[in-house]
Amino acid sequence: MSEKNFEFSTEDIILVQKYIETYPNQTLHIPGLRASLTAARIDRLKPEDIKTFERSDDKDLIKNTVEHNVQALKQARALARPDILIRPITSTNRFRVDCGNMNVLTIGPRTEAEIFSLLAAGFAPQNITGLDLISYSPFVELGDMHAMPYGNDRFDVIILGWVLGYSQNVPKAAAEIIRVAKPGAYIAIGHENDQTSREALDEQRGFSLEGTDFSTSDEILNLFDGHVDSVTFREDVPPDMTDQVCHVMAVFRLK
Repeated sequence: MSEKNFEFSTEDIILVQKYIETYPNQTLHIPGLRASLTAARIDRLKPEDIKTFERSDDKDLIKNTVEHNVQALKQARALARPDILIRPITSTNRFRVDCGNMNVLTIGPRTEAEIFSLLAAGFAPQNITGLDLISYSPFVELGDMHAMPYGNDRFDVIILGWVLGYSQNVPKAAAEIIRVAKPGAYIAIGHENDQTSREALDEQRGFSLEGTDFSTSDEILNLFDGHVDSVTFREDVPPDMTDQVCHVMAVFRLK
């Protein structure tokens, strides 16, 4: 059997170019292009374009949180990771019938990669809010997840992608999430489970980062004990992958 291959003809490429010119936002549906766009926009940033949240009392946050994330931002790390948590939400019936009206809060997106993923998923631009200790994007407001500048019952979806580990007061952060979430809101939380020693990671970074770890999805769900209506998706470290970097995740609906 001859090897199968697909190649774009000149006519195909012209057709694609015309489509992109007519529907530029459709490029966000292509993961590789989203990542490239994010990286290119980061590369054009000037130092003064990156704003940081200033507060006098930061006892709720682990030391060097801002420094670590500014460094990771400049290196354009983990640009494809947001999709992992967004996909389960887009598979729900509620999203299918009401995505254009759902207000979504992404906490700690770091880069615009998560914003672009939410736009590609179908969330309306005016309904997307980002909150982070650092920002270079009009979609991301400066603030702290332990004291969010939003009223009660505000959001239909709240995403915390690999950010809860920066908290030294996780119950306080969870209480804030419950406060700003509407009844029936979807909460999506991810955490990286890395078996590399703290000493080795600190040496790689050049500074200490004593984060809060979550080994199982149950540990995440237990933070919201009494408030979880149903679990949409969860993932734990497979027994045969404990020596690898894996993600512990939980996507659930509040009562």
